[in-house]
Amino acid sequence: MKNLLDPKWLLLISTLPLTVLLFLSYQQYSIIHSLLNEDSLQMWLHFGLSLLALGLLSLGYCIYLILKRINVQTIYGFLALALHITFLYLLGYHYESLMPFSIPRWMLSGEVLLYAGTFLMPTMAFSVFILVVKFSPEQKDHKIWLNFGLAVLIPLFCFVFTQTVLPLWKHFNTDLGTHSILVIAIVITILFFFFLIRGLYLLLSKKSINRAKYKLFWKIPIALLLPLTGLALNNGLLTNDNDFMIFGDFRSIWFYIIAVANGLFICLPELKSRTTRLLVFIAKSLTFSFTLYFFLVFLPFLPLSIFAIIAVGSGFLMLTPVFLFILHIDELSRDFRYLKESFRKYLLRLISFATFLVIPTIITGIYYHDRNVIHQALNYVYCPDYSKDVQIDENSLGRVLENVSQNKGGNRFMFSQPKTPYLSSLYNYIVLDNLTLSDKKINALERIFLGKEREEEQNGIPRESTVVISEYNVQSTYSENEKCWKSLLELSIENTDTQDVNNEFATTFELPAGCWISDYYLKIGDKKEPGILSEKKSALWVYSNIRNYRKDPGILYYQTGNRITLRVFPVNKNEIRQTGIEFIHREPLTMQIDTNNILLGDSLHGLPSTFENEYAAWIPAQAKQDLKKIHRNPYFNFIIDVSEGSGESVSFLDSEIEKLCSRYPQMADNANVSFTNASTTTTTIKADWKTQHKNNNFKGGFYVEGAIRKGLFSAYSNNTDSYPVFVVVSENPEDAIIDEDFSDLSMNFPDNDRFWYLVKNGVLTAHSLLNNPETAMTDSAAFPGGNPVYKFRSKEGKTYYLPDDNKSTIVLKKKILSVPSGKFYEKSWESALILQAMWMSQCLHPETSEEYWLEIVQNSFRTKVLTPLTSYIVVENEAQKVALKNKQAEVLAGNKSLDTDENSQMMSEPGLMVMAFLFVAAMAVLRKRKHRKCSAQ
Repeated sequence: MKNLLDPKWLLLISTLPLTVLLFLSYQQYSIIHSLLNEDSLQMWLHFGLSLLALGLLSLGYCIYLILKRINVQTIYGFLALALHITFLYLLGYHYESLMPFSIPRWMLSGEVLLYAGTFLMPTMAFSVFILVVKFSPEQKDHKIWLNFGLAVLIPLFCFVFTQTVLPLWKHFNTDLGTHSILVIAIVITILFFFFLIRGLYLLLSKKSINRAKYKLFWKIPIALLLPLTGLALNNGLLTNDNDFMIFGDFRSIWFYIIAVANGLFICLPELKSRTTRLLVFIAKSLTFSFTLYFFLVFLPFLPLSIFAIIAVGSGFLMLTPVFLFILHIDELSRDFRYLKESFRKYLLRLISFATFLVIPTIITGIYYHDRNVIHQALNYVYCPDYSKDVQIDENSLGRVLENVSQNKGGNRFMFSQPKTPYLSSLYNYIVLDNLTLSDKKINALERIFLGKEREEEQNGIPRESTVVISEYNVQSTYSENEKCWKSLLELSIENTDTQDVNNEFATTFELPAGCWISDYYLKIGDKKEPGILSEKKSALWVYSNIRNYRKDPGILYYQTGNRITLRVFPVNKNEIRQTGIEFIHREPLTMQIDTNNILLGDSLHGLPSTFENEYAAWIPAQAKQDLKKIHRNPYFNFIIDVSEGSGESVSFLDSEIEKLCSRYPQMADNANVSFTNASTTTTTIKADWKTQHKNNNFKGGFYVEGAIRKGLFSAYSNNTDSYPVFVVVSENPEDAIIDEDFSDLSMNFPDNDRFWYLVKNGVLTAHSLLNNPETAMTDSAAFPGGNPVYKFRSKEGKTYYLPDDNKSTIVLKKKILSVPSGKFYEKSWESALILQAMWMSQCLHPETSEEYWLEIVQNSFRTKVLTPLTSYIVVENEAQKVALKNKQAEVLAGNKSLDTDENSQMMSEPGLMVMAFLFVAAMAVLRKRKHRKCSAQ
């Protein structure tokens, strides 16, 4: 083990962690520096320079030793230990100045104290080991029992001291007393670990004790009994409390299997056969990743282990990973020294390293398989290729969704930690691109593919808002060059409740086709703060977190279709706040926002004509009157339930369909029959559809939304003088899965915006494709409904069908994947039309959206035009803007269908959370007692 004195180890143990810590600290500082006062800024500067000095000193000393070809000296152990402990001590003491509680926790990507505890601990542990080696020369006969005895006496001494001496110490509540107690605690902790590690080091070094007949007496407890006992205690097997996982979730059976295998390998005798010894060496190298993992997990806990031993007798189990780590390294070193006589050193090192990587590689491979499974399922639901059928491995998907739920769920505080340290972070990084899946999407995937029941969302009872628009003002300017209007709508919003404070203003309105939003502002105090155009999920995440801290955000974004939501928070009692939205539009129009009918533009400049470019056409309402009006022929598109449990109703559903066809024979002539569970298979009514129905594989959920979208795409692609009337056929229509409306595909159903449920006794109930499709409509429109449409022919001669609704319409002329950036100009109406066409293209061909959605976002930024993928948001300070920028970069680098985390508090590793909590709590208690003493005097 003396090879660890090689100076090259300093690069890995000291220089690398310090570099990472410096980078993470700067990253945190760059977000919050604008919120810090002068004293806090100076404190950050001092600690940053101190950390940089520690790193440079360590690197310089390492280079010096390498050049001189000498090992790490004893003086390094003393100095490194003293400097790092002093740095960590002062960091904790001044932590409140570095990270004031006034800074919202959601802005923090972690905690500086937690980072420091993690990345400084390897150097401190290495320093203790250096001192152990230097003060344990081989030529002397050291008493092993004395070191272990002192290590045992130290916790006993501490317990007696805290029970007898400490309560009587008169100077405890002074600054000197506080610092004295903490310094004594640090010194005692160092001595405890020094004697403990020295005892183990001597135990492994002493030849008489290392004889085969003695080894198992201490190997079996360290390698087998203690690890298994620690796992069982952490996982609640010894306490009958399965939710009490203080150090993380290690409940997987593989932790126990590898722990047993690792212990057996270490306990094997030193065999003389070269081949057998090599196999044992390979086996020990294989499980060393397991030993190293738990050593790293428990490393931040080491300073607390002595106090855990004092408080709880089983606290000594926290030391097991350290004992096992040292023992495992010693075993590998002994095998290596024996085998190097028969094999080349580089070959042994190569074999050992390659074997060490086996378990991490298997874990990584499993995670990438999970990534493929979840992304395939997400693409099927949210970015489907309607022209293809995709098979999903339901068993693998169920396991992946369970893993995702565990990694994102549960109590995020100390003693109920459902995550596995480091592995959960790696899983989230590989599988979910450091993002997450919302509970809504997890439930949707489970319902669609696994046939699970719907989980009702707990949104609470919405409060009736008392915030209203008290006044509005419109300023419209016409551009002769672009032939369009630019209108600024300024709203005054007022909280009419004289009691309620911190209320939110929220309203939803619809943008007419050909009208877009090109700017937004919110007045904060006396300053008119301009909106930032950003990626939508990032903006909503930031808005939600700012709102939780009662600050001043405002946000503007698309809901579905052309519906826009405006939210402003807070609006206090009797307060009036101002906000403004800029629109670009080609025709004068009236927009309804709440109860206000707001006129934008006027008719003095005449009425616009149809506008076409190579990507899209915009047809104003009055131009549609000149087009030919026709009635297209409806035909049935039956969506039959073949989900899990629906096999018993085959005959009944078939008879109901036949009865309906006999009532509407013309619609039945060219009817389609779609068998729907998680996927949809479509045939015609003229085929042997009843046999197909009977022989279907009844599994999964009843994914009606996917079936309707697929049918709408097929009808739009065929582009004929007929259109589908969707009839959902199920004995349990409440099991139909429809999570979103179909307003993004409204250009696909100009004739009829309804679909129908066929229930018992042949009754048909209407549902809207545009609004709340899961809820039955209350009007009494006759089946099948349907309106005449206008027939529009583009310059290229292609025919399109437009709704007869006295509204302007946009037509997508071709599938658009990419548009040159030169086509886009800031606040240009035509650029906005092209952006809209790109969005419509992705709605029709969602399989392309994963690859090309970033182009819409980038061109939205370029033109300043709001799109369904972006959002205008107003934040009140620079720190929030930096946080928004960082979150946006994270989202844009991930899968389009993934979500931002639903919890505002960032998550740190559980061990670090415990350490930081106890350290800060101890400091707070000491200070509180001091202040009480001062107050009493």
